Amino acid sequence: MKFLVIISICVCSLAAASVKKNIDIELAYKLLVKEIVKKNGKIIPKADCEMTCPAGTFLTQIPDHNFSTNGCGSYNINIDFSVLNMQEFNGCCDVHDVCYEKCSETKKSCDGSFENCLMGHCDQWAIEANWNSFQKLTCTSVVKFMIIAVENLGCTAYKSSKEAACLCQ
Repeated sequence: MKFLVIISICVCSLAAASVKKNIDIELAYKLLVKEIVKKNGKIIPKADCEMTCPAGTFLTQIPDHNFSTNGCGSYNINIDFSVLNMQEFNGCCDVHDVCYEKCSETKKSCDGSFENCLMGHCDQWAIEANWNSFQKLTCTSVVKFMIIAVENLGCTAYKSSKEAACLCQ
């Protein structure tokens, strides 16, 4: 229920998109909501998400591991922000994917860096396109929704990434 209230608040703040950058923020938000609702995302408590190793062992990178990215998506959800003229968000998503596979990184640190990357683009676009405060709010609302999604629905992806890239040694 709490998650639906947050979604409703975000919907109310996404009434318009940027004119100068021609970003369809409202469509971006609708696509995110549609995909998460369709997949009936499961929320896992944050405390259960971090990877742990038996006593005396530590997470170490698998030798010659090839890091993988899947753009902005997980669980068969994929939003290609380039079609919304927001391709910079795709780069943030790829860096986030790689972060999840780095054995030394926590989920919290990866999600924090992801938020900083996305918000940085909102700030940059606001300056470049001389956005008004409402236009910037629409962009930051999309970012906040994405962060809520990764923080609350990203545990399985995080653990799967760690298992594919790390060993306890």
